[in-house]
Amino acid sequence: MFNLLEERWLPIVRADGSEGVIAPWELAAGDNPPKDLAPPRPDFRAALMEFLVGLLQTVRPPETAGEWERLHEEPPAPDELRAAMEPHKSFFNLFGERPLFMQDFELPPGTPKDANDVAALLIDSPGGNTLKNSGDFFIKRGFVKAMCPACAAMALFTLQTFAPSGGKGHRTSLRGGGPLSTLVEGGTLWEKVWRNVLPQNASVHEVAAAPGPDGLAGAVYPWGAPTRTSEKGEETHPGDVHPLHAYWGMPRRILLIPDEEAGPVQCDLCAASSRTVVRRYVTRPSGYNYGGTWRHPLTPYRHQGQDKDAYSVKGMANIAGYSHWLGVVYGQFDDRTRDGKGIARAACVANAMELFDDPETRELLAEPEFGLTVRASGFDMDNMKARQWCESEFPAYHVPEERLADFRLAVDMFVAAADQVRRNLVGALKDALVHEAAKSQAKIDATVFDNAGTAFWGATEKGFYHLTRRLAECEDYGEAEPFRIEWADILAKTAVERFHAEVERFQVQPERIKRQVQAWRSMRNFNRAALAKILELPTERGSK
Repeated sequence: MFNLLEERWLPIVRADGSEGVIAPWELAAGDNPPKDLAPPRPDFRAALMEFLVGLLQTVRPPETAGEWERLHEEPPAPDELRAAMEPHKSFFNLFGERPLFMQDFELPPGTPKDANDVAALLIDSPGGNTLKNSGDFFIKRGFVKAMCPACAAMALFTLQTFAPSGGKGHRTSLRGGGPLSTLVEGGTLWEKVWRNVLPQNASVHEVAAAPGPDGLAGAVYPWGAPTRTSEKGEETHPGDVHPLHAYWGMPRRILLIPDEEAGPVQCDLCAASSRTVVRRYVTRPSGYNYGGTWRHPLTPYRHQGQDKDAYSVKGMANIAGYSHWLGVVYGQFDDRTRDGKGIARAACVANAMELFDDPETRELLAEPEFGLTVRASGFDMDNMKARQWCESEFPAYHVPEERLADFRLAVDMFVAAADQVRRNLVGALKDALVHEAAKSQAKIDATVFDNAGTAFWGATEKGFYHLTRRLAECEDYGEAEPFRIEWADILAKTAVERFHAEVERFQVQPERIKRQVQAWRSMRNFNRAALAKILELPTERGSK
């Protein structure tokens, strides 16, 4: 049967650095408690964190912020957690009699002829056209042929949670294709999970207690009842199910096919041996088609203004940069009214930052160096194709509620200035290099300019966080001009350095240097004017 609430299947690393596996009810067990998850893939870690957050939110949510704080300091004993999970156990069997975890309630087993290789559960696994065109450069065909039950469960939940477009009728996740996951970090595994669980009286998000055992099937756990199919595009809206359904969305109709072997077989992902392995699965189109105004508590959403639906922020290659830091950590407008345009931070982040505003709770949550840490992760998708897994950790400083609006405006100003200088840098490089390429018949890949922009974000990141930390501590933003001047100097200097670094990569004839000098001078002048305007500085201080 392999029940996910009973078996020890979660790979972890403990406080002393040793590795092991635990059951979900052992999150905080023992004198050497789990410190972090240690699955074989980074996307599995993000998905497993969401699994554990959703599980605790469903089976053991705190009623108040006070109870949240108490359990943060004194986690429930394993027996208490196990008892809380008991009424939900029947929904977490991976094999055997249905309902089966994250698997279609009625899908027939099928035959080997119409089954998929288990590797196709991996979001970055090469698709049919990729294999046909021999384009599997990064994830090779045939690499994953068998998964142990634990890895099969991880792969299945990861796919359902982050599901991209999968072709006609194969639906995207409840948050759309390739959503960004943002989770507040902590020192132990318990803290990492619990800091993202919402009290039932949370002001930042609607939180509802789970119904009794008879009300879980379908409403909370979609695999507990016949699938709400969508052959004609029928949509499932938040009002059609229980609010906790958001943690357990199941867009794909899938049924795993377990093989029982006479002897142990090694898993191709984690190298563990098991007599039960999964090599194939059956799938059909037209599963849950999530539509309407879903707000997943672990993902930020981008608002486009009145009368327009918000959409989830996606995983992206530049998430490691600070351009999205403000929206992800602080939001770009009020969490409750969500008036205007911009990013609304995830409910879990908003709740943690609200608790962080209380001096007593802040002492409980704060990391030694600055405050909280928010980990953002997700797939950078090109429709059905996973380009890469992206992950970054963002610092979260304490900013009092009464100063938050001013802080947001100041940081917006910093980011806008950086983005304009980045644009000017890329434009100058195009003037210098594309012109020279045309003269010499050389070809310059467009990624040169994308990479130059990314390198600019990276080169200015340290200065950005240093200044915004000082800005967060500033009691009067009317006296923040020295910070703006320092930021302007950092941006201008970095643009010049990156321009020369990129140009020097290409061999250019001496007689063509004039074009490069003209491009550099134009960039310098554009930067001076842009920085003076955006950062509200005297023109002579726009750049050095």
